[in-house]
This record gives sequence, C-alpha cells and structure tokens, in this order.
Amino acid sequence: MPYIKLHPLYLPEILTEIFSYLAEDKTLYPTLFINQLWHLYSAPILWKKAEFSGDLNNTCTRCKVSNNVLYEIARSCPNLHHLKVKWCCGLLYRVISKIAQICPLEFLSVSCNSKGIKQTSEFYNMKDTTLCKITDSCPNLQYLKLESSKLSDISLEKVARLCTNLRCLKLNYNKHITDTSIVLIAENCSYIEYLGLCGSNITDASLKQIAKSCSKLYSLSLIDCQKITDEGICVIASACPNMQKYILEGCEEITDISVKKIAQSNPNLKYLNFSWCLVSDESICAIARSCPKLEQLYLESCNITDVSMAALANLRNLRKLDIEECEKISINAIISLQNKIPTLNIIGWYSDSNDKSDMDNLSE
Repeated sequence: MPYIKLHPLYLPEILTEIFSYLAEDKTLYPTLFINQLWHLYSAPILWKKAEFSGDLNNTCTRCKVSNNVLYEIARSCPNLHHLKVKWCCGLLYRVISKIAQICPLEFLSVSCNSKGIKQTSEFYNMKDTTLCKITDSCPNLQYLKLESSKLSDISLEKVARLCTNLRCLKLNYNKHITDTSIVLIAENCSYIEYLGLCGSNITDASLKQIAKSCSKLYSLSLIDCQKITDEGICVIASACPNMQKYILEGCEEITDISVKKIAQSNPNLKYLNFSWCLVSDESICAIARSCPKLEQLYLESCNITDVSMAALANLRNLRKLDIEECEKISINAIISLQNKIPTLNIIGWYSDSNDKSDMDNLSE
C-alpha cells in the first residue's frame, strides 16, 4: 500500500521517534531497504561518522565540500559524533563551531597542511573563541586534533575544565601553548592516552603532572619541544608503564639518559623517534636488549655506529629503520642487518665514503 499524506506513519516525528528507539539496539539497519521514505528518515540517525579528506599533492582532488553543504549534512544527522576534515579548501572555522552546536561531537579532527593550504587561511588559524564555543557545546569530546598557530592557554584551559573525558589531544606547532594549560589538562583529564604537543612551549613541569595524573598514557609526541629535558621524559617512562610510542624528534635536550630509562621501564614499545637527539650506541643497545616488540625506529642524525646496527639485529619485529645522516655507519653493517632481518626497510643511509656500487649491493 503506497504512503499518502494521511497515513499515520508518514508523520516525520513519528518515524524519527521509532527509528531512534530501534537505533539503540542496532535493529535500524533493515529499515534502510524498506522504501525511500523510511530510508530518508533512518539514514541520518545511523550516520554517526563523517570524514572529508582530499589529496594534499593533487589540487584537483583536494576536498572541496562547501561550508553550506557540510553544515546541512550535520544538521540532518543529529547523531553525528565523529567529524574529520582534512585538506579541504574553502572551509571556515565558523562552520565547525556551528556544527558543534547541533551535533554531540565526541571526535573532532580538523587538519590541513602548509604545503597544500596556506597557514594564513582563516580555516587553518582557528582562534581561541572558536575552540571555546566548541567545548561549550561538546563537553563529551574524547578525541581532539587541531592544527592552528593561534590557539593559546585561554581555550585549552576551557578544554581542561569541560572535556574531562578526553582520551586524545593533538595540537601541532603552537608556541602559545605552555605549562599553564597542559598542567590543568593533566589534572582534570586523567583518561588521556595519546598526547601530541609538537612545537609547544611546555617544560618538564607539564610532563611531571602528566606522569602523576595520566597513568593510561601510551603515546607521546613532542616534536621540536625545546624546553623538554631528560628529567621530564624519565618521569613519564617510570610512571606510565603502558607506553608504546615516543616521538621526540628535534628535542635537543634529550640524551642517552632518557632513552635508557625508556628501555628499562617500557618493554612494550612499538615506535620510537629520537631523530636529532643526543643519542649514542649505548642507549640504542639498551633498546635492542629490552624492547623486543619494537617495530619502527627513527634515528636521523644520531651519533650511532656499527655497534648499534649489530645490536638491532636482535629486534626481529623491527620493520622500519631511519638512519639518515648517521655518517658513522658502514655499508657492511647495513648489509649485515638487512640479511638478518630481510623484511626490514632501512631508509636514509648516507656516507660520503661509499660510492654508488656499494648502494647497488645494498639493494640486491
């Protein structure tokens, strides 16, 4: 029997109420295939996740969804919890704030790249006022990733006070973020498991509070955080036994002291990046002895030699090794390591003393 205007199940509010109830026990999916009308009202309820991503290297395939379209999608999907926008051209940060006011977001990722989208664009430079509006509307945020050079402690303090269920926080390359907000986040958001504060101005004070309050932490990314020292990293390693990933590239005060403490305290490590740190054979040998689950190791411009290569042969799960500009490593040590771990991808080897024929031998 075709639906007509007077049919009781034609009323949108009745269908929405019934379908919302069915969604709770996952029996709503079959309604998508009943007819066009039921699909029209059940699909928005089911759509909890939306991701818009373009190709950074191809201007033609960069995401070009408009502000109005993105907002209308969110407005028609009241159960939208997950929103990811990456490398999209022409979007304004204001539309993200408006979406947050109508959707109970728990996952928000807004990122772009300076090579693909100018950092001076309005979308890239989300301001404190926008993030404050988002946190006011979405206190249940668990995942927050933003790339903006204009955010500061002002909005991060509000995140700390309102979003206490936060599990993941990624804020890349922002010099305005300091201990003031991160200490407060650590105190209030004890469930944090992943923390990325690349290029921030935090010090060991933040790391000590994180170690004290966030025992579930398993991933820490602090690229180019110049005020971090061995003292802070050692406290994290001791207090967070579940750590699996450290990204400390460009942290110039990190030395063998940190790396040996990490090896001693975190045996379940899978990913380490100590590029441009003051790391030597001594600590890499400690990693090789104590971290059998390690899968990726980045050591660009570290002061290591063939001794490290010989030790790393014991890591049978190692799949990727970056030794770019490690000039003290010989071609023979690399060939030996490759033979012992055939599946290992060794990238960035460099030495003036070896010619092209040596490199050809390595690739054979």
